[in-house]
Amino acid sequence: MVLNLLGLSVAFVAFMVTFIKVYSEFSFESMHKNKDRIYMVELPYGELDNVHRRLFLERFFESSSLIEKSLIMIPPFIKQKEFRFINEKNEMTAFLSDVTSAEPDITDIFDFQILNGDVHCLQNPEMVMIPASMAKRLYGTTDVIGNKLQTAEELWTIKRKEFTIGAVYKDFPYNTQLRNDIYIPIYKEFAMDGSEGRCCFGYVMLSTPEAADELCETFDPKAFSNSMDDMSLTLVPLSDIYIHYEKATVTKGGNYSILYILICIGLLVLIIALINHTNLMASMTPLRIRSINIQKVLGSTNRKIRLSLIIESVTLCCLAFLCALLWLYLINNTEILSSIGVDVGIINNYGLVLITFVIAFILGVLSGLYPAFYMTSFSPAMILKGSFGLSVNGKTVRRILVGFQLIITVALVSSSIYLYLQNSFMKKGDVGFDRDKVVMVSGNLSLMRAHKNEIAQKLRQSSLISDVAFASDRFAAEDVYSMINVTTMEEERIFFYAMFATHNFFDVMGISVVEGNKPTLSEQKSKKGAYVFNKLVKELHKVNVLDELNGSLSDRGQVVGFTNNFALTSRRKKEIETGFFIQEDYIRDWANIMYVRMADHVNPLDVNKLIQKTFAEFDPATIVNIEYYDTLTERLYEKETNLEHLILLLTLLTILLSVIGLFGLVLFEAQYKRKEIAIRKVFGAETEEILFNLNKSYLKMVLCCAVISVPITYWGVTTWLQTFAYRIPVYGWVFIVSATLVMIITLLTVTSQAWKASRENPVESMKSL
Repeated sequence: MVLNLLGLSVAFVAFMVTFIKVYSEFSFESMHKNKDRIYMVELPYGELDNVHRRLFLERFFESSSLIEKSLIMIPPFIKQKEFRFINEKNEMTAFLSDVTSAEPDITDIFDFQILNGDVHCLQNPEMVMIPASMAKRLYGTTDVIGNKLQTAEELWTIKRKEFTIGAVYKDFPYNTQLRNDIYIPIYKEFAMDGSEGRCCFGYVMLSTPEAADELCETFDPKAFSNSMDDMSLTLVPLSDIYIHYEKATVTKGGNYSILYILICIGLLVLIIALINHTNLMASMTPLRIRSINIQKVLGSTNRKIRLSLIIESVTLCCLAFLCALLWLYLINNTEILSSIGVDVGIINNYGLVLITFVIAFILGVLSGLYPAFYMTSFSPAMILKGSFGLSVNGKTVRRILVGFQLIITVALVSSSIYLYLQNSFMKKGDVGFDRDKVVMVSGNLSLMRAHKNEIAQKLRQSSLISDVAFASDRFAAEDVYSMINVTTMEEERIFFYAMFATHNFFDVMGISVVEGNKPTLSEQKSKKGAYVFNKLVKELHKVNVLDELNGSLSDRGQVVGFTNNFALTSRRKKEIETGFFIQEDYIRDWANIMYVRMADHVNPLDVNKLIQKTFAEFDPATIVNIEYYDTLTERLYEKETNLEHLILLLTLLTILLSVIGLFGLVLFEAQYKRKEIAIRKVFGAETEEILFNLNKSYLKMVLCCAVISVPITYWGVTTWLQTFAYRIPVYGWVFIVSATLVMIITLLTVTSQAWKASRENPVESMKSL
């Protein structure tokens, strides 16, 4: 009974955790009451379809009376900002936070739950909104209205450095595009002339959901600019954004196929639990059949006995459900579920908890039917003969049920191995640069702009540092970067990910220049500047070393070299044209992320201390954000890692349930074969021979189940791998390893029960039957 209770409770926990995750993903944006009327503006630019110039968005917002409210919002594209505040000890303290810039109407379109302050505070350019978690972390309370915040640098969307907290809002859950950032206003003239580039998200709240199609048909982007010829505007419903931008990082993105897989796994876990419960109850037949026969002799009817057995089954399932709630309460907010990304608290998910209770009740009824009818189906004469147990039909049904479990178990074990291999391939494969030797450093932008050369010079003087370079972006730490275009002398236009960098960036990062030369300091200081592209640009376009290019960055800037292809983005995405522009003016204004190449065989902790000490010489209060590429890589593939952990957890639970199912089947058959085993021992059979005979049939069953699981796993794995631009092949050895592992588990389970039966005294076994 204890084993049965454990298996059922584990299954209910796995089911609830899985479906809480799935529901959270499917119910994106459900907390916003006007979600059916809110849309994101999209144009087919290519990589950043949902990011626009403000002037274009304003033109679209003014185009129709069907637009009830509109919003321009700028998420934190690049990095966190440094803020400072006076703490409770009256000390100036610094912290880092992401910043989202938004127009005041954001609180009219989206539902902010304001705990303190004014919901419309962003109408005042001095005010900001902060999440409750930040207020509690900084001040220990949410009653912080009127407290001051200062930034180390002027924020570009509001042109201010000093702010007042105007509102504290309740933290948003995971399943919304809104982030738990500091929200600041956008000043009215920001980016109206287009000089700030394409950086704005556009949202509209329409008078009716049906108005979206009419707006898309009537608005012509070409009326705004001839460059938008042949472009058609699309309005993406708020609840569809999550799936629509599956591979983006500026917005949260998801994958329905993964959710459907999780749904299947959650349901299969319940089915396996149903099978286990049925088998374990049926395995008690040899021990309970005589008492049932006595009840019949005393006048009890089959109907009454069956009802009592079904009630017993339902009671056990309900008790297991209560145990599952206890498990869920204990593991909530622990490291065990840290990879799930959602709150699995009972109160916050009471709907699913009630559904699970109903399922537990139904499962108790269904799993009790077969044992109830089976135990009451034998005549007293058969019971006295002791030959009622091992009918061919009964054995076949029980083995089919356990075989189903084994098929699912082998498939999940194989899937877990493939998840691990693909994630390892993405994280540890060759990325085309020396990520193990480089530290990325960011911090106070004003400090970096003013003293970057002095800081770099001080670091280069240490034996711990080989060299220091600067770039404008977080290299190989994001999936989306700014794009620009240049024109060749043959008038071919090239769009590429653009990054401003110092001439020594390639040496510091260990990026090989395979054609031409690395840029020099003199080329960096020239007015025209130098371009370095990855090899893909040369392969796709008619560009060669010494070619001159025209564009928004420079007229007649010269191509000096081509690098090897490197992984600038995650391996979910195909490699894209990438270029570096090396020119002093752009480096001074934009290249403010520092890359430090460590000397060989140094302690990273010593490097950290050196960097912090060097920055402190220029500003003791500043925060230095030091990041290593192992951490950056983990963050880049966080979604895949979370899925791997979830599947692994479900796989382990499924293995546990399968072991319980095997235990029940072996226990059932061992009870009936006690007489056979006793006779074999009387005629001289050794224990090893008996164990071999008992294990042989089970190992054949596992082998058959493993073969059946191969096409199922192959289809699921290949479908999942198609979501990656770079992926591993489907290895045959994975199926062999999975089958072998399940065989070993089966062998240990069967042997543990068979050993007990084979060691019994033959005389005692004969007496008890």
